[in-house]
Amino acid sequence: MEKLRKNWILYTSILILSALFLFIGNRIASSNSTNIREDMYEPTFFSGVVTEIIDRIEETFDFDWDFDFTNYFLIFNMRITSGDLRGETVTAEQQISSFFMDDQREVEPVHTTA
Repeated sequence: MEKLRKNWILYTSILILSALFLFIGNRIASSNSTNIREDMYEPTFFSGVVTEIIDRIEETFDFDWDFDFTNYFLIFNMRITSGDLRGETVTAEQQISSFFMDDQREVEPVHTTA
């Protein structure tokens, strides 16, 4: 019975010290870290009309364990239809990945008849 009590005290002490070391180690390791999001620019979103597809880049990843996926990068020109930049044409990029099982739709140029 005495041995069981000593083992329980030892086990509890190790758990408490481990939690304490994890907390202190985390504080030391992250003390001089920077917030990555602060260093990034804020993206701006505009409504627009795709005027042409410039390039389509395909990147395939094939893994040994019978799993692969493909990334598609569509680079296109778009005429902005709202906001401060209305009427300007910009170059943009859309990334579509088969890794994510969502049903993404590729941008398509608007065909106008003159």
